[in-house]
Amino acid sequence: MIQKELQPSALHGGDTGAPTRGASASAPRGGDWLSTIGQEIARVPLLLRHMRATWEVPGIDALQPAALERLGIRGIVWDVDGTLMRRGDTSVAGHLQSALDRLLAGGRIRHAIVSNCGEARFLALSRIFPEVPLLRVYRAPARLLRRLRLGDAERWSPGLPAAGELESARALRKPSPELMRFALAELGLPAAQVALVGDQRLTDIACANLAGLRSVKVQTLGRESFPFAVRCLQRAEEAAYRVLYRRTAHAGSVEAGSVEAA
Repeated sequence: MIQKELQPSALHGGDTGAPTRGASASAPRGGDWLSTIGQEIARVPLLLRHMRATWEVPGIDALQPAALERLGIRGIVWDVDGTLMRRGDTSVAGHLQSALDRLLAGGRIRHAIVSNCGEARFLALSRIFPEVPLLRVYRAPARLLRRLRLGDAERWSPGLPAAGELESARALRKPSPELMRFALAELGLPAAQVALVGDQRLTDIACANLAGLRSVKVQTLGRESFPFAVRCLQRAEEAAYRVLYRRTAHAGSVEAGSVEAA
């Protein structure tokens, strides 16, 4: 599954939506957050209806492997920026490293990373998390291309892109359901046994809920590290959440095992 048929990568690129082959790169079509907004703005009404997390915790240090296993969680799909570290940092936030190590240890829970970052950041994350598979999906003119990167090696399915194919490809971003289908296939688990952990309601949480996964909302780390436009959208997202869900119960506790907000 996730470590099968991985090959050293020969692809390089700038911070664009798709990886490129040497100098044949097409021009970038916006940064990571701008591409996400453009891709999903028409779906905002749907996303608003699915922005409530199964569980909410301050940070990943509140997640205990034994509690997750009791709840039937066998896999975690991670967001990174804002969840494990400040946007653009090169290491996990110091106060969260031991919690992440505890969750990664032992192999009882399977892990994957799905980030809405650009290409340069995607490659950087493969160095920061060399033992956790990073997943990305591209929509090419004739097919979907799925990319798994583990350290310096990567695998493409249904096969290595043809010459020039990536120049017109568009990276899909959360809350695209294709990303979660790819994650579930690589983890080898059904949706009900996987939780997505992230800090954004309209991308991370809505993505999980729409795909049938369970979702864990954490507080955003280093909000000031995000572009001004993203911070404005984050505030608008939280305001919309308070209006839409102010009369409903809070999401359940992971430790208590409540699934009232599923």
